Amino acid sequence: MDKNDAPIPIRATITPNKKKLPKKKGKKTFILKKTHTILIRATSTFDPATADAASISAQTK
Repeated sequence: MDKNDAPIPIRATITPNKKKLPKKKGKKTFILKKTHTILIRATSTFDPATADAASISAQTK
């Protein structure tokens, strides 16, 4: 990784625990709205001193 290198896309899949999202209020069931932030860090295998980081935010509805 060098600052002159082209960006490399990273794909991530986020799967929330569906048992923790629904809540009941009386007879009505509703889904909690939460924001999840995940930190991704990439480190070079050739030069461990070179690293980059990014964060992903996902909302559940």
